[in-house]
This record gives sequence, structure tokens and C-alpha cells, in this order.
Amino acid sequence: MTKRALLKGAGLIALAELVSRIISFISFAILVIWLSPENYGVFAIAWMFFVLADSLFDLGASINYFEAEKYNKQALGLYRGIVSLIGSFWFLLMLSISAGLWLLEKTDEGEVLFVLALSLIPRIFFHPYISAWAYHQQYNYLLTNKILAAGVGGLVSVGFAYSGFEEISLALRFLATSIFSALLVLFVAKGTHHLMYDFILFRQWIKKGTKFTATTNWGWMVFFYIEQQAVLHIFGQTSLGLYNYAKKFIEVGMQVIASISRTVVLPYFVKKHANSMKVLLSTAILVGLGMLGALVFVLIAPSISSFVTDRWSMTVIICAYMSLSIPVAFGNSVLSMYLISKDQYKNIVFSEFLSILILFVLGYSVYILNLELNYFAFFVSISLLVKFLSLSKTIKTLKFIK
Repeated sequence: MTKRALLKGAGLIALAELVSRIISFISFAILVIWLSPENYGVFAIAWMFFVLADSLFDLGASINYFEAEKYNKQALGLYRGIVSLIGSFWFLLMLSISAGLWLLEKTDEGEVLFVLALSLIPRIFFHPYISAWAYHQQYNYLLTNKILAAGVGGLVSVGFAYSGFEEISLALRFLATSIFSALLVLFVAKGTHHLMYDFILFRQWIKKGTKFTATTNWGWMVFFYIEQQAVLHIFGQTSLGLYNYAKKFIEVGMQVIASISRTVVLPYFVKKHANSMKVLLSTAILVGLGMLGALVFVLIAPSISSFVTDRWSMTVIICAYMSLSIPVAFGNSVLSMYLISKDQYKNIVFSEFLSILILFVLGYSVYILNLELNYFAFFVSISLLVKFLSLSKTIKTLKFIK
């Protein structure tokens, strides 16, 4: 993959993520007409369980698939085989938890989780092809899938909410998106690869893949949990709503960065031997420029908030301080992918732990000093910056990186 192809791929993925996230955000805003905060609360409880299956769906087997594609013509068939096993496990686990929620008389949460679990069935089929499109730089397919699937999911969600399905409509978006992606793969693939099973190889894939996915996912999950719980217990439920509404804007940038990292940056680092110092220097420059732009937003945010109703004016301020996280998240993502391509997981784990510890300490200081919510949003960005500095130091000091 040339630098030109890398930039082209990053641009297309960024465009796809940006458009799909905007579509999702618009549908989210429209759903407020028919859904209450209680409906979103029910969905949030179900999502707390489903996020494991969503984030750890293939247990990191994609990294093994990318490497196997270099020398094994059956790589996609093997990847389909291991995804069929892992995906089935997640489906059965989600069904079991759904049944448990029913037994605990949390029927609404159980119904939502059941619908979310159903979305895993078509995902078992299409997920490997998404990775294959990324590896072979077929970004036009990725773009088509991202944008159209988001549109279909948004329309289905809004339609069912209008029909009175309440929190179920939120889960139906994921089911509709999953079904559409599977149909698109059937149309594009024109005949699918056979599933292949090699359990000796799969044990190796799961061992390495689990290390990869645990490294890249455990940190943000713990970070997210501390962040949400801190806002809820320090500032209350209303402030949590304001915080997460502001975060919806920031998540557009965050998801673009995450998608580019998984589908473009990681395959590039796996296939090419990039110079570590060039990666570090170019990333640091981009992070610095991004933070300068975010600081401008912070400075003008009070003026912008004057044009917003009192009820939502704080959202603008919070969003401004959160915007500092976007360039830092970009830097963390690129450096993490580089270290993963070099099989350096321990250093990433340490940086994640350090970031979480800093967030916990700063969050506690917000409580002790009785600071406002925008300070907490700023401290979240500081915690992510600490992670970036830790990753930067690792790249500079590792002896094997030249």
C-alpha cells in the first residue's frame, strides 16, 4: 500500500464514517419526538451487556487474517470459519442473558437485548467480508456499506418509533443495519467463500487475537465506565444527559478515527515497515495542530452558547472541552496500531492503565473541589493526553524500533 493509497483509503473511510455518523445522529435527534429518557435508559441497560459482543465480536481474529492473507489462499475461508464459531458463542450468550433478564422481571431490557442478539446472526456472515474489503483496499464497498446501512437503520428506527415500539426501535436499527450489510455482501461477492475449520490454527489465532482485542478494547471500556459513573454520581442524571448529548458530536470524530485505524492504518503497518520516528513525529505534529484548533473552539464557546437556550447552553461548553479529545484520540490510535503491528501489547496496556488512573484521580478532584461539569470534560482530555505521552515515550525507547 503506497502513501497515496493510504491517504485515499483514509479519506474514503473518514467520509463514510462521517456521513454515517451524521445520519445516525439525525435519526437519534428525531427519535426524541417519540421516545422518553426512560426508553433510552432501558436501551442503555441492554447495551451494557451487548457492548461486549459488539466490541469483541471476532476476538481480534482480523489481525491474524490480515497476516494470513500474505501467504494463504484459504485465509478468508478460515476467517469465516472462526467468526462463525465466535459469533455463535456471542449470540448464545446474549440470548442467555436476555432470558435471565426476563426471569428477573426486566422484560423490557430482555426484549431489547433479544433484538440486539438477533443482529449478530447476519453479522456472522458479513463481518469477514468487511475485513477482506479493508485488506484489499476495496474502499468503495466499505463506503457504500457504511452510508447506506446507516440510512436504512435510521429509517427503520424512526419508523418503528413512530409506530409505538419505543425502546425496541433503538435496537431494531442494529438489526436492520446488519441485515442490509449481509445482503450487500451477497450482491457484491457473487458467490461466497466456503467456511473452513482448522482448530489447531484457530487456537493460535484466538491466543494472539484475544491479546490484540483485549489490548485495544479493555482500556476504553473501563475508561467509559468510570467516565459515565463519575458524571452520574457527581452531577446527577440531568447532567449525564447533557454530557452524553454533547458527546454525540465528539463521537463522530472519534468513530472516524477508530474506523480509519482498524481498516487502513493497522493493515498498512502490518504490511509495511514504517520508520518509527517518522510515525511519531508526523503524528505529534497533527495532534498539536488539532489541539490548537480545539483551543480556539474552547475560547469562542461562551459566545456560541449565548445563542442557545439556557437548557442546552452548557452543552456547547462541554462539547468545546471535549473537542480537545479528538486530536489526542487520533494520536493514541495511530501509535497504538503501530505498537500492535510490532506485537508490543504490554506497553499499550500500561498506557491505558495510566490514563484510567489519571481519570479516576482527576474525577475525584472534581468531586472534592466541587468543580463544574466542563472541568470534568477537560480532565477527560488530559487523561487521554497522558496516554499519548506514554505511547510516545514507548516508541522512542523501544530498542527494536529503528
